[in-house]
Amino acid sequence: MAWITIILSSLLTASFITVPLILILKFILRIRVRKEFQSDTQIRHDLSYLISEQRIHQKRGSSNTYFEWGDIFKAYEHKKMFRLYVSRNKAILLPKRFFNTNKAIELLKNMVHKNLDDRSVIMKLVFH
Repeated sequence: MAWITIILSSLLTASFITVPLILILKFILRIRVRKEFQSDTQIRHDLSYLISEQRIHQKRGSSNTYFEWGDIFKAYEHKKMFRLYVSRNKAILLPKRFFNTNKAIELLKNMVHKNLDDRSVIMKLVFH
C-alpha cells in the first residue's frame, strides 16, 4: 500500500507543476505570435495562390514568390486545410474554404500525389 501512496503523491505533485507550466507556456506563445504579427507588415497583405502542374505562385501585395513542386517536401491534409512544407518550419497553408468546389480540392490532392514522393504525403484520397 505504501507504493500506491508514493505513486499517487508523485502524480499529484507532477500535475501541480505541469499544468501551470503548460498554461504559462501557452500564454508566452500567444504573446510571441501577436508580436510577430504586429512586426511583420507582409503578413497583413492579401495573399493569393495560383496552383498549376508546374508550380505554386504566391502573390502578396506587390511581391511574387514561386514554389516549384520539388521545393515541397511534406504535405498534410486536415479537416479544414492543407499544409505544404517548403522547409522544416515554413509551410504554405491552404484553407479548404478558399477552394470553389470539391473538384478543385481533388485536383490539388492529385497534383500533390503526382509531384511528391508517397512517403511525404499524408492525405486522404476520398471525394467529399
